[in-house]
Amino acid sequence: MRCGGQFVTFARMRISRPDTMQVIETTPRPYPIEPLRCPTCNEGMRRTAVDTANGDVVVDYCDLHGLWFDTTELADLATGDR
Repeated sequence: MRCGGQFVTFARMRISRPDTMQVIETTPRPYPIEPLRCPTCNEGMRRTAVDTANGDVVVDYCDLHGLWFDTTELADLATGDR
């Protein structure tokens, strides 16, 4: 079974979504739940919310490698731009 999620490196996100990266890098708002594991290093990722016009989009990220987007989260960021 595939979950439909997608791992995106920080470098790619900085190019395609610099506004989102600025939010993640400057205002982390960790959620107190068991984190997912980074597919690159297997360390626990942090979770934060990115505020959009359509509400918060919760994103998991590894401090070293990138961001994990569940099935609709990347699209939710794009459609929720302010």
